[in-house]
Amino acid sequence: MNGVLNMLDRNRKVKTAPQRFQDAMDGMDFDVIVTFEERVFDALVDAWSQRNPKTFGPLHIVNVPVKDTHEDAVVGAVIVSKLCQKFEETDAEEWDMVIADFEKEHKLTVLTSV
Repeated sequence: MNGVLNMLDRNRKVKTAPQRFQDAMDGMDFDVIVTFEERVFDALVDAWSQRNPKTFGPLHIVNVPVKDTHEDAVVGAVIVSKLCQKFEETDAEEWDMVIADFEKEHKLTVLTSV
């Protein structure tokens, strides 16, 4: 088989159901949201810009392109986890430099929106 059953089994252990960012937009306060597909990034930027915010802090939306395969998802999870750790260790004013270093290190083009 093409790994779909393994992927579904892995996902079943990680989350109880598919998640929709639209359901979490109200009442949630995010510093960073990471997407893995440009179409999801675009939809999120559009939806977020149209909402009535309850808080007025900046939101950084970051898209790290990851191919939709099991192997690439595993690698993507590891590198995005490291990126998020860097965000935790760094002041938000310096996140542009963190992203630039990440792009250079992993030879990726990362989309961002604040």
